[in-house]
Formats: sequence, C-alpha cells, structure tokens
Amino acid sequence: MTKWHYWLDAWAIKTYGVNASDYHHRVMILPSGFSGTVAGCGGFAGRATAGRVSLIRTPVNNWGSGHVWWSGNNVGDLEILFHEIAHNYAMAHANVVGGCNTNDQCDHTCIMGGTGGQGIRCFNAPHNWQVGWASKPVRELGDSDLPYGNPTAVRIPAQMNGLNTSVLVKGGGMPTNRKLFLSVRLNVYSYDLPWQFWDDNVPFLLMHTYDGTDGNPYSTTVFVGEIRVGTIWRDNKSNISVRFDSWSKDSGAAVRICRRSSGEERECADGLDEDCNFLTDIEDLNCRAGASSETKAGEAVVVGSGRPTSPSRGPVSRRTPPPRPLLKQSPPSPRPPSPPSPRPPRKLAPPRKPSPPRKPSPPRKPSPPRPPPRGLGRR
Repeated sequence: MTKWHYWLDAWAIKTYGVNASDYHHRVMILPSGFSGTVAGCGGFAGRATAGRVSLIRTPVNNWGSGHVWWSGNNVGDLEILFHEIAHNYAMAHANVVGGCNTNDQCDHTCIMGGTGGQGIRCFNAPHNWQVGWASKPVRELGDSDLPYGNPTAVRIPAQMNGLNTSVLVKGGGMPTNRKLFLSVRLNVYSYDLPWQFWDDNVPFLLMHTYDGTDGNPYSTTVFVGEIRVGTIWRDNKSNISVRFDSWSKDSGAAVRICRRSSGEERECADGLDEDCNFLTDIEDLNCRAGASSETKAGEAVVVGSGRPTSPSRGPVSRRTPPPRPLLKQSPPSPRPPSPPSPRPPRKLAPPRKPSPPRKPSPPRKPSPPRPPPRGLGRR
C-alpha cells in the first residue's frame, strides 16, 4: 500500500499543485470493507508506519512524513486516527505484564493500548515523555537518590495539570535502559477517561516501564501497577516499593519511593526500613513478633485495600470491531464462611425398666369380737 501513497503524491502535485512532502502525516482512507475482504489485510481498522517513511524537508516541514491507512469502516473514530499517527512518532503499543488476548495492546490507561473505561484516553506517562509532551519529569531518581531502606518523598501533580507531571526512576535493580514512570491520573471529561464513571474523582497512582532509547525508541511500554490512596505497590523483580500516602487537589499526590535491601526487617534499631513496607524498626511486625514477612520473587504486588494491579479493561485491537476482553479481572469474592457443623444428636438415656409390680399386702386378719359390755349377762 506504500506504492499507492507514492502514486497519489505524484497525482496530487500534478493535478492540484499540492506537495505531499509538506505534511507530517499522509492519511489514506480505504474503501469500506476493503481491509476485511482483501487477502493479507486481516481486517485492520487502522495501520501506520513505525516512524517516518520520508525524511524529505520542505520550507514548511522540517521533520519528514509518515504514512497512515484508515479503514473506511472506521472513518470518524478519532481514537484510531490518534493511535495510528502516534505510530508515526515511533510510539509502540502499550501493554501489560503477560499481555492479553490481543497480544500487546492491553493498557487501558493509554491510547496505544486498550479501549476500556469510557472509550477515550490520552497517552500514558512514558509515551508523553517520548513525544515531548512531558519533556522533563517533575523528578528523576537514581540509586544515589534512593538509599536502601530510606524512603524518598515526592509530590506528583495530576497528569492533566501540566507538562512536568511524572516521576522517572532508574536503577533499583531494574534491567539496563529500563525506566519506571510514576504518574497520577483521574477521569477528566471529556478527553481522558481511562476508568468507568463510578471511578470519577478517584486518583490513581500508575506505574509504567519503558525500555526505549534515543537510538531505538520503538519499544512497548508496560503497565505494571495501579494503586489508590493508602496502598503499596511492590515490584518483586526489582528493589522498588511505592506507597501512595495521600491526595490533594491542589498539591497532588504525596508518594514515597523506597529501595529494598531485604525481604524482611532484619535490624530493629537502625532507623531503616529494610523491607520497604513503610514500617520502620519496632513498627514492623518482624521486630514485634519475630514473624517473617519475606516475599518470594515474582510479579508486582499490591499491599493494602487498593485496586489490584492487574488491569481489568480490554485493549484496543486495531481490528474491526475489537471485542472487549477483561484484562485485570476483579479479585475473586471471598468464599462465604462454611455453615457451622450440626451438633451431634444428644444420646438419649436407655428407657428405664418398669418397676416390678408391688406385691399385694396380705389381707388383714379380722379383729376378734368385742366382749359384751359389763352388766349385761344372759339370762
């Protein structure tokens, strides 16, 4: 289909004097039904080049151009156009840990991922940073800024409140080139609605990773955590733990970031929080009761009563139309308590044997006749 673009470029300049190289994005709208019926197209709703296809500069375009193909069945769906144009800027898809049934488009908080929530959303924090919309995070932290067991407090504004609204963390036991982005999002009508309406006015602290570099920017972002106020996110594949302490509409989110040196509190009088559960020394159950809280290595976990980290919204498939899968299923409801076991029946005492019949008393002997009264003799 790239050849079609080149043919149309030549036709446009010859017929109308329009130089296609003046435009960053050259969008071709395909006939309805085309992508679903032509062999090899696979029924896409939108497709684009990953990065620029042309580096030609003109007096009005010093960047170059990318190509986009938009299915006629989906013309008018601006989410699709937004998504495809982002590919021209070398943005890859937005995924979650483990993927989902549409492979790598599973992050409900980014236009490069899913279509959960209310159907429209902005970029996630690493994609904002990549495209230059958030050119400088509010804080950048490395190992020297995160001493073991000593949480670092930061303030993070809501993403829609400005350009510098994320925290970027490097090191902490993460792979080379990996960057952890922390951002705060809420439903903001009418253009950034990653959650359903019942979560309106609820702030979420989001964690994303991105491994791209200047030389290789086309790298998938990964949504690794989402928590509410009062809960902890712990990445057991690195040494990083994060707690969302509080929220203010004016000053943003109060957050602490901690680098673990141990899976449990080992020293109870050193003023450090070795296991980064945000309980220091005697506050920690390990120091009070000697119970171990060490966690085995695994995926990121949430500690507390917040939202589970595994997303629950379906992804954007660029196919038409995508079914909405459930990616972060809600945690299973607790099983109802088992009914109390019935009390065993009381053992009845054996029936008492009837008492033997009482022997009848012998008949009383008749009393002898009384003598006649004195003075009354026979005559």
